[in-house]
Order: sequence, then structure tokens, then C-alpha cells
Amino acid sequence: MTDQLAHFNRLNAQLWGYDKTVRLTHYICRTLKNILINSGRTSQGEAIGKIASQLSNYRMITRFTGVPATVESFFSLHEEKDPFFRAIATVQAVSMLGYYPLEHIAWLSDYGVIPTINTDPLWRYSSLSWWVYVVLDLVVAYYRHKSLNAQIARSLHRAASDNSAEARKEIANLLQQRTRLRLQVLSMLCDFVLAWHWSVKKSPFSDLHIGLVGSIGSLVGFYFRWKATA
Repeated sequence: MTDQLAHFNRLNAQLWGYDKTVRLTHYICRTLKNILINSGRTSQGEAIGKIASQLSNYRMITRFTGVPATVESFFSLHEEKDPFFRAIATVQAVSMLGYYPLEHIAWLSDYGVIPTINTDPLWRYSSLSWWVYVVLDLVVAYYRHKSLNAQIARSLHRAASDNSAEARKEIANLLQQRTRLRLQVLSMLCDFVLAWHWSVKKSPFSDLHIGLVGSIGSLVGFYFRWKATA
């Protein structure tokens, strides 16, 4: 118990680890809000909704560092040797230069910090920029999965004649990488739904759906941060 608590504190001592905790809590609260309201417990649901709103505002403030981080990423694009994947990374970086500023302007305007404007298009185009980023992430994941499958097939073929401990370890490592990638794809698909929901005028998803999808994606993200800080 003491080790798990120390692990949890270690995760939350890092900004992005803490962000995973806050995001997961936000979407769980969002889900509970809708469940309570739909079951007739409106006052409790609205109270939980206020907590979710405050958590969302916190995450919005932490994302103000997004533009400098994105600009910095342009300087490392040359490290990607494959022209196709370098092009994808470039488009993703450009999409984030749309996502962050539009989101920040819309949020500041909604709170009256800057002159009030119609922020609906800003929110939609910001989310559309995020959607582009997620779609390209899924494209990269598809090729990574294809490459891993090919590596696994070759390793299994070699293992037929070389059943050494090293060969078995290599296969186990590749299978672990594929499992990890599939979990990442699950998180990406959740983000795909969230980004699509906020980038269209009339979404097919209810707020309860968004809470549930966000909770699943956030749980995967939290899991990866938890493993990374073990």
C-alpha cells in the first residue's frame, strides 16, 4: 500500500502525469453528472458537473504552454528520416498551431478577458485541428502495427528452427509492443470521437457518451503514465 501511494505521488509530481489524473477525474465526474441527472438526482448531478467544469478549466490553463512546445517540435522534425512520417509529423505540428491558439482565444473571450466574440466557430475549428492530429496519429499507428506484425512473423519463423531463450524473449517483446500499440489505438479512437464531437455543429453523441468515451481514453493514458513512473 505504501509503495502504491509513493508511486501515485511520483506520477503526480510530474505535470503531464498530474494532467492524466485530472483528465481522468474530469471525465469520470462528467459521466457521473449525466447519470445522476438522468436518474432524477439533478442537484447532485449539477454539483458534480461544477467540479468537472473546474477541472476542465485547470487543464485549459495548463495547455497555454502548448504553442511554445509545438514550435520547439519543428526543430526536431529533421530527426525523422522517413519522408512520409516526417510529412505527417509536420502536418501534425501545424495542426497544433491551429488547435492551441484558437482554443485559448475562445476560452479567454468566453470569460471576458478579451473582447467578447462569437466563439462557437473558434471552438469547432480548434477541435477540427485536434481531429486532424488524431487521424494522422491513427495513420502512423496503422503502419507501426503492420511493421510489428511483419517482425513477429519473421521472429516466429526463425523460432521454428531456433527455440532459444533469446528468440523467445524477442517474440515476447514484440508481442508486448503490439499490445501496447493496440491500447494506444484505443485511446486514439476515444480522442477521435471527442474531437469529432466538438468539431461539428450537431454531434451524434450525447454528453453522457462523451463522458464515457473520455473516461476510457483517459484511463488508458493514465495507465501508460503509471507504467512509465513505476
